[in-house]
Amino acid sequence: MSAVEALRKYGVSPTVVRYVLQNQAHIAVEQQDLLVRYYLKYWEAEYFFNNLHNGTITDEGTVYQVIYKHCTPTKVRCADQVALSFRAAQPEYELESYVIITVPRNITP
Repeated sequence: MSAVEALRKYGVSPTVVRYVLQNQAHIAVEQQDLLVRYYLKYWEAEYFFNNLHNGTITDEGTVYQVIYKHCTPTKVRCADQVALSFRAAQPEYELESYVIITVPRNITP
């Protein structure tokens, strides 16, 4: 499907969807219909680095490009846990999937 067809179907351009995937820490409810996947996981830092391959993480069969948000790989290595926000656009957009990596300040069970 072309960018024009995706725009007609969802009313949002691929450029805007890519921006949302790459930059928004939280995706608003009204934008979530643009996504086929959007979920949060917490991993131990060691587990994260064991699963990081050439800047990507594979989870539930999908390959995600890693984006560090408000942290660096060094800060992640020093952390006990990392938060991973997985997000993938509807297939019509033909965009890569992304995972936003952050170091949580406080994790409550």
